[in-house]
Amino acid sequence: MVGNYIDFGALENVNEGELKAQLDEAININIDSKLLDVFKNDLVNAKRLVYFTDNCGEIVTDKLLISTLRDVNPNLHITVIVRGKPVLNDATLEDAKYIHMEDVAQKVLGNGTGLPGNVVGVISKESMDEVENADLLISKGQGNYEGLSGCGLNIYYLFLCKCGMFMRRFGVEQFTGIMARENNKK
Repeated sequence: MVGNYIDFGALENVNEGELKAQLDEAININIDSKLLDVFKNDLVNAKRLVYFTDNCGEIVTDKLLISTLRDVNPNLHITVIVRGKPVLNDATLEDAKYIHMEDVAQKVLGNGTGLPGNVVGVISKESMDEVENADLLISKGQGNYEGLSGCGLNIYYLFLCKCGMFMRRFGVEQFTGIMARENNKK
């Protein structure tokens, strides 16, 4: 969640000192223990995971998280989906290749669009095939939450609340870490 701070598209200035403070405080992010237990159970039992990325700087922390997920479930097939075309500061295939995302994921795909978020039914057929075959999905960032919320899939959202709309929606202060799960799972 803290990696979501690295967002030049939402913030005028990404402050290195604030990022360090966010990283230092990450251990104190309050995650509902029941939700975390459900997530852990889903992770251990999943065969295929789709991981929707957000910002280009943030994918470095995504790679660390994906590596940890692989430690928990070494047999998990992980597909990472980045933007298909440059938009704002969102991660692209070029960014994923630069950090060697393929070292932790079996597949890295562009979503075929230049939208600032992923939307089921709008992304490429290849990406939709991965989504439809996944047991578990993880979505990073507010833009992906906006595009995917209500899709009915087994999806977990991870992000920092950065704008007033999200702060009001979740009843939290700015830069609060959020882990949420799709409420209408099929």
